[in-house]
Amino acid sequence: MSIWGPVAVSVLLTYMISSLFLGIFENAVLALMTCLSVDMDLNGEDAKWGPRTFHDKVAQMKSGA
Repeated sequence: MSIWGPVAVSVLLTYMISSLFLGIFENAVLALMTCLSVDMDLNGEDAKWGPRTFHDKVAQMKSGA
């Protein structure tokens, strides 16, 4: 018996599962960034809504530190 059949199935399943996970992760990040940009647009460069830790991390990324 050849081992390549199960290996191919396992590779295909792994690729499909990782693609689905990364697609969901991408949508979550885009939603967070969209909400943050609308919040900052409505409140004049100062985010009013959301957790402070999230805003601190975004400010840290903006400053390049």
